[in-house]
Amino acid sequence: MILLLLAGCREDAPPTDIHLPGKTPEGVDYDESTYKWGYANKEGQLVIADQFDENRPFSEGLAAVRIDGSWGFIDRRGKAVISLQYKGAWPFQEGLARVLTFQDSMGFINRQGQWVIPARWEEAGDFREGYTRVRKGDDWGLIDATGKLTAPLGFQSIGEVNNELATASQDDRYGMIDVRGKWAIPPKFDRLRPFADGLARAGSGGKTGFISRAGEWVIAPVWTLAADFTLGLAPVADAREKWGLIDTAGQWRVAPAYDQLWYGGDSLWIVEQEGRYGAIDAGGQVRIPLSFQQLQSFTEGYAPYQQQELWGYVHKSGQLLTSPEFGLAWPFESGMARVATRRGLTFIDTLGQILFQPRYLDLRELKEGFIQVQVYR
Repeated sequence: MILLLLAGCREDAPPTDIHLPGKTPEGVDYDESTYKWGYANKEGQLVIADQFDENRPFSEGLAAVRIDGSWGFIDRRGKAVISLQYKGAWPFQEGLARVLTFQDSMGFINRQGQWVIPARWEEAGDFREGYTRVRKGDDWGLIDATGKLTAPLGFQSIGEVNNELATASQDDRYGMIDVRGKWAIPPKFDRLRPFADGLARAGSGGKTGFISRAGEWVIAPVWTLAADFTLGLAPVADAREKWGLIDTAGQWRVAPAYDQLWYGGDSLWIVEQEGRYGAIDAGGQVRIPLSFQQLQSFTEGYAPYQQQELWGYVHKSGQLLTSPEFGLAWPFESGMARVATRRGLTFIDTLGQILFQPRYLDLRELKEGFIQVQVYR
């Protein structure tokens, strides 16, 4: 039905002819999209022609795109700046982009397409705080932006760097290393999460507690289930699997009474009780009545909610921005939220107004002024 509705409102391609030199090696399998992807502006106008089988969001002024089985990069004008030559490519982070060669090795290039870190890794993450994790065989390590190994290979696993620490494991035991690969917290836990609000969630003996940066228990592992601290409070579940909030001393601030509870942004916690969702504040006061079938987290002051099997938006004050009128709804970002209407996908603004008439088969979030769109022709 969406195809029929969109047939009458096909988007004219912009008068640009983008040529991305490159060729997929013979014998390489790839998915060719029947309906191609391009980029639109926030008004919904197609500004980079739909000629890509796959594309990624803009990041640091460039976007990774695929034609046939090869990836390259375009700039904001739609001009090819790094030709199609990779088996895989991901957005730029901290000036470097992770790419996969047709020999299944990963490395990193700069904005000119030059190798900064040669493709010698079987797996790698994106850079964060100047470091990323890399794998060769079964061994993980950390490298810096020059490609130098700062934490040597030999770890069973390594997480993302967070304030110059990363969770790591050896022999199925978890601790934290610094960026030089030295154990800041010895591997003695069943599981371990990064620090949040100065405490890290850790597991021992099937229970969860919280440790300090010295690796000592601040809150003993007595909880069946727990989530990270935010604004000095952490959701935890008691033996009945009822959720409440504790403070950094491990004392109840909100008694365990909810079937679900998580931090929902804007100093509110989303709660669920007997299938109905609402929100409470740090003191446990109900700020948004438990009246929704579903309620997602708040961004930019608004949260998607479901009522009568349809979706709408509610303000953090509890006032409805829209009635339940959308088939699907996504979080607000840059003052816009993606929604599925009866006629197709589009965006609304913070007044609840449709920004442009649905005209695309699919579209993604606005990033750096561009929306990834799939065009029906």
